[in-house]
Formats: sequence, C-alpha cells, structure tokens
Amino acid sequence: MEPGSTQSLGSAGNVPGVGQVSTRKPLIEAANVEKSYGATRVLRGLSFQVRAGEIHALLGGNGAGKSTLIRIITGLTSRDAGEINVASSKAGRTSPIIAVVHQELALLPELSVAENIGIVHARSGSSQISRRRMREIALRALQLIDPAIGEEIIDLPARKLSLHEGQIVEIARALSTGAEVLLLDEPTANLTAGETAKLFWVLKRLVHEEGIGIVFVSHRMREIRALCDVCTILRDGVTIANATSLALLSDAEIVQQMGQPAQGPAMHRNPQKRRRQGAPVELLGPGDVRIAISSGTILGLAGAPAGPTGLIAPLVGAGLGAGWRLSREGFADRFSSPAAAARAGIGFVSGDRATKGILSQLPIVDNVLAARRVRERRRIVAAAERQECRDLVSALKLKAASIWDLPLRCPAATSKSFSWHAGLGCRSGWWCWKSRRGASTSAPSMTFTA
Repeated sequence: MEPGSTQSLGSAGNVPGVGQVSTRKPLIEAANVEKSYGATRVLRGLSFQVRAGEIHALLGGNGAGKSTLIRIITGLTSRDAGEINVASSKAGRTSPIIAVVHQELALLPELSVAENIGIVHARSGSSQISRRRMREIALRALQLIDPAIGEEIIDLPARKLSLHEGQIVEIARALSTGAEVLLLDEPTANLTAGETAKLFWVLKRLVHEEGIGIVFVSHRMREIRALCDVCTILRDGVTIANATSLALLSDAEIVQQMGQPAQGPAMHRNPQKRRRQGAPVELLGPGDVRIAISSGTILGLAGAPAGPTGLIAPLVGAGLGAGWRLSREGFADRFSSPAAAARAGIGFVSGDRATKGILSQLPIVDNVLAARRVRERRRIVAAAERQECRDLVSALKLKAASIWDLPLRCPAATSKSFSWHAGLGCRSGWWCWKSRRGASTSAPSMTFTA
C-alpha cells in the first residue's frame, strides 16, 4: 500500500516488526517526578519510560501533565523532585539524542526554512554550516513527509509560513537530527490525512530500521491505534498505566483510566424551538455562495488547513480573503482591522495560540478581558471584572494560583486554554472559533456561533 494514502493510516503497512512491545532497555526512565507551579501541583510522583524500538503513546486529559513531562525531559522546565535517567543504545554514546516537536511552533521567524532545519546541525554556536549543505539537509527531511512542499517553501522565511507549513518544518527538523528519541506533542494537529499517513509510515520505518524510540501525544484514538505499540496513561499528574500494551486495552478502558466522562447520548435540538432574534447574518463567498446563519446556530466548516484560514481572515478584519464577507444590517462589507470586527460584535479564537492566542507577558486577567477592552475602548479592569475572571478560572478548573500570574508561569494545559477563555470574557454576539489543537477532530474546522 502506498505510504501516503489515507487507507494506510489504520495499519502498519509493510513495515515488519511494528506493533510489537519492545524488550530493549529504556532510553528514558523517569521515576517519582514531581512539579508544582506555586501552590498548584502538576506532577505528583509520576513514572514513565520509553524503550528503543517502540512507539509509545503518552495519554491523558487536558491538565494531566503530558506537556509538562515533555518539557522536563527536554530540559525546558526543571523538576522539583524525582529522577530521570537516560541511556543511549548506540555504541560509544552515553546519552541519546532527543528531538522534540512541541505543540507550539519553535521556528526562528526571520530565518529561512532551510536555515531553521539546518541550524541544529551546527556543531557549536560559533561553527558554520554552508547554505548549500543546509538546503540539502532540509530538502531531504521535507521530502520524507511531502516531496512537493520542499521546493515551494525551502527559501521562505519562517514568518511567511502558514501554521500547517510550520508544523511540517518542525517535524522535518526533528527527523533530520537522527535522534534516538523523538518526542512528538500532537504533531498531526495541522496536517491533512494524507500527510499524517506519510508521517506515520516514516516513523514506523525509523523504528524498524533504526531502532529509535518515539513518544506520541494525541487526543485522536484512531491515530493512536494506527501508530502506537504501548501507552502510558496520566491523570492529574499521576501515572495510572505505565508502558501497557495497547492490545490489552479497549478504547473505553483508556478513556475510563484517563478519568474522562463517558460519552453520553447525542443531544438533538428542535429547530422550531431555537431562539431567533434579529436578522440572520449571511456568509457570502465565491461563486454566489450564500449561507444564512441565524441567532442560536452553530455552523461547522472543515477542509484543508489553508481553506479555513483564507476564509476567516476577512471575517475578523485580519486581511483579505478569497471573496468571503459577512452581510448584515449594521455590518461593514469588510472590517478594516480586528478591533473594528470586535466592536461590531465579532469574536475570534485563533488556533495559533503561541503568536495569536496568548498575551504571554500580560497576566491571566488581561488575557481574559483584553478583547472586551478593545471592543469597549477601555484600558482599566474594573473590580467587578476581576471577580468575574476569578469566577471563570474557578468554574473552568484552571490550575492557576492567581489571576495575576503570567500564562508562561502556569501549567502547560492552563496556558493553552487562555485563548478560548479570553473569548468567553468578550461577550461578543458572533464567534469564529478555529478548532483547538488537541481537540479530537479529524480535520481542521471553524465554527460560527451566535
């Protein structure tokens, strides 16, 4: 079966040995790891190990401690207690090379794609690597995932890449290092089904041929079953299952051990009872497309990553799109800026949390209420709003010691949530939600709600 086909996602294809539990020695072994942010305990005696020759699913709900553990393993965050031991399986090497793809992109915006991939191959900060060599390394790594995209983006500065293209570059950079351990934190969140299938084929081949260990974080059960051999399940910073064969667990058992509520029956709404106020908004697009959106309606749109992005920009005043606009009495044909859209009652939650969804140098209260202040042309947070923010943080069970904490000082799951919590604080009449990374969806989507 062709590795790039969507049908290959559900099996190991022609790669022998994939799907078996590895008996090799651990490359990484963590024991009794603890981590707190202020009074909030994020990891509470967690244990975890990954072996050479296996693809290991790291599972848990939002706030379970997955991203924090990855940050500790890679040295981005210090642990408060516990041990982490690493050992290489390569002759003459004591520690394994560990490469990581984080949820949030870590590209240098003014460097080209070739430079972003090639820079990790410099032996030291003062050493140099030729541009020609960088291009060779980058093209070879990009072609592992998508042969067509390499020549298109190889010389572009990273700041001009879409979120989707940036994700491919991040993965290619990790693959180019020849690492013994790959830590992949939701790497497929912005990939198409075809690109995901190609990536899985590459990962399985690397495990079989090179004997590397891979840690894969995802909320998508279909991907976990298609790719992984074993799983570790975390809940509230504690290890519930450690390196357990996925063949021994059903989907329901995994969800139960994660502490997630069982999926209830689908709710059906009676369109006749739906509250409708005022004239509907019409979404007008190319080819005389007209979609009426009444108050109380949720409209879901799905497609390749560039599709929703190109549509959403003109609707929220962030740029020109392919002929899309909103039509309603009192609305401008096009908004000149995001501020103008916000003042017209349009809210937006970006899928790109790192650069568009979080004000990293401002506290939680400013993140939650920023859009409302833009809409109402205010700079000061009223006392009632401070209490409203506290109530919102408490109701949504965010792990933060104070509303004055910076997002970057909070646990990973909490900082990721601020973009859509900020939306809840805006009180807009119409919303554009770009699907959150980490949501269990099979394709990028966008929702308009009233």
